Amino acid sequence: MNPRGFFFVGFVFALVCCFGSRLVGQQPPGKPVEADLRKNYEKFMHALDFQRVVKDYPKALDNLDSGDPERQLAGLSTLCATGEPEVIPWMVPLLESPEGRVRIYAAMYIEKMVSAHCLKRRDGARPGRVVLKPLGANDLDLRALAWVVQQMAHQADDGDTQAYAVSLIRYLELKDFEGVLRGMLQSRHPAVSHKAKWALEELGFKAGRPSANGENFSNR
Repeated sequence: MNPRGFFFVGFVFALVCCFGSRLVGQQPPGKPVEADLRKNYEKFMHALDFQRVVKDYPKALDNLDSGDPERQLAGLSTLCATGEPEVIPWMVPLLESPEGRVRIYAAMYIEKMVSAHCLKRRDGARPGRVVLKPLGANDLDLRALAWVVQQMAHQADDGDTQAYAVSLIRYLELKDFEGVLRGMLQSRHPAVSHKAKWALEELGFKAGRPSANGENFSNR
């Protein structure tokens, strides 16, 4: 691995530590435990052999590590186009970029890759709605990305990233995130509140009716 590869691997793991530390010990009752999610994500990265990306896509990683927003966007696009789950951990650090466009595109590309992967299991016998078949023995389980989803869901005042998080909760079928989705029903961003209602219903929960002023009404 070249020096830049070593640096970026270190950067990814450092981000896992500092990015996740915000919520440890501050979990509301009924929500996923941050420390457990983080451990599962770390195991997931190792199982994917994500360091192989250093050898296969060095230019894309150079772009991500450049600090130049335009180059970072190009790097994200290149990695997303591969369709390989191994690239996802390399995209996650850009969710913390100081550049808003980079954060949003990182979230968008992660959601695009995960939803496309999950939809390979779509049940064609039920065309009226999106129903995913259970994970098979040879299917890659991406639910360890729940840690990433939680970070996206807690991005302060970022409706775009939160909307992508809601989509990920639905396609990864993270039912433990019911409380997160119900909190998002109160978002001031209509794209988030209405998508949260959709996700709750898709996951089999009864959802309230989101309102434009952030209040939440029951369907009674």
